[in-house]
Amino acid sequence: MRIRNQFLEDIKLYFQTKGIVVFPEILWGSPDEDVNSIERTLAAFAIDSKKKYAIFAVVDDERPLSVYRNSENVLIFRTSLRRSLQSRNEFLLPYVFDNSANCSHNCAPRTTQPKVAFCGLGWSHPLRALCVDILQRSPLVRTNFVLRRSFWGGRPHDPGIVDDFVRNMRESEFNLCVRGAGNFSMRFYQTLAFGRIPVVLDSDIVLPFASEIEWGDLCVVGSDPNALPTKILEFWQKKDVEQAQRKCEEVYRTFFTNPSVAQYLYKEVERSA
Repeated sequence: MRIRNQFLEDIKLYFQTKGIVVFPEILWGSPDEDVNSIERTLAAFAIDSKKKYAIFAVVDDERPLSVYRNSENVLIFRTSLRRSLQSRNEFLLPYVFDNSANCSHNCAPRTTQPKVAFCGLGWSHPLRALCVDILQRSPLVRTNFVLRRSFWGGRPHDPGIVDDFVRNMRESEFNLCVRGAGNFSMRFYQTLAFGRIPVVLDSDIVLPFASEIEWGDLCVVGSDPNALPTKILEFWQKKDVEQAQRKCEEVYRTFFTNPSVAQYLYKEVERSA
């Protein structure tokens, strides 16, 4: 909650210097109500056509909005988006509501075979389940998977569950970051924060600040689940894996911590103008 409040406060302070009114709360929608909750909030708010507004929503729903789509004066920042359906006033909201960046992390030592971690709900989306299965079966990589039957093992913030997650992340160079209920991955940002290398399946996702960050140098990105083991191996063979880990943590601290994230979000608005 503290991180969430600090994010919103920093956003308000920075965006107000640009003449943008920020909605008073971050929207946190349920899986079936995400888009509807944004639309109801917009409908209930007295929009002045002479002003510019920004709304921030942590949502799983990837459906396009039916109101204020391509609006000139309403900016919508949301965690779950489809790149092919993104309207000109929609922007990716990075999931920065985690405290993983509060401490530094040593690099995982290079192993004799690329080691890929995952700790969490392995079946929250068919694509995630498919990638888990493909990597577990591949002789090209070594997997370090802790598969849960529910989100955070059904016990969010339980110290034992959190310790398992942290230990799993630290033990491997790579971490599988495939969409869950929403078309984004919280784990992508957590992996960066821990100084580990994300393995990303492109499910029509929007990668954050792509005009500022060369993601191909930092993480493994592929659109074919079957090709992921080969891509991981190629990254591990051709790149300095420890340097890549350090760079991932540096990128997280530069782009995804308060208050700098507000500045980079506004740059995305400027580029869309």
